[in-house]
Amino acid sequence: MAIPLTKTARHLGDNPGTYMDLAYAGLVFELPFTVAWVDPDAAEFVFYVDTQDVETWGDWSGHPVFLNDNEIGRVKDSNNGSGAAESTKIVVHKNNFPEPFKVGVKNRLTISVEKKNSSAGLLDDFVLRGYSTKGFSAKLGW
Repeated sequence: MAIPLTKTARHLGDNPGTYMDLAYAGLVFELPFTVAWVDPDAAEFVFYVDTQDVETWGDWSGHPVFLNDNEIGRVKDSNNGSGAAESTKIVVHKNNFPEPFKVGVKNRLTISVEKKNSSAGLLDDFVLRGYSTKGFSAKLGW
């Protein structure tokens, strides 16, 4: 079962005002958090990145997600269609990143808007709806 980390919606992209009812975060959104609990039996930890209107179709690799400056996954449109809500599952194996997943450790989760190489402009404004976790829980801030 996923544990909500935050459900505060933010607008990411290069066109402020696309979503008039949301705070505009720009091209990068950073979320500082401190690990509060870790499942001692977990071999992997999961971040669920909840979004809407991600439009990274075809060969576009998507928008990178970083844990403390290490890329751990990418947010990509799962159905190659516009307007739908998406949830991207990013799995981090304990053996690859043991240090961030200890109680009391301060971390930073970052999502960055990345443009498609073959297109002018960024062409992808979307809503970051929130993050959830599995295998650990965290509190916002340091």
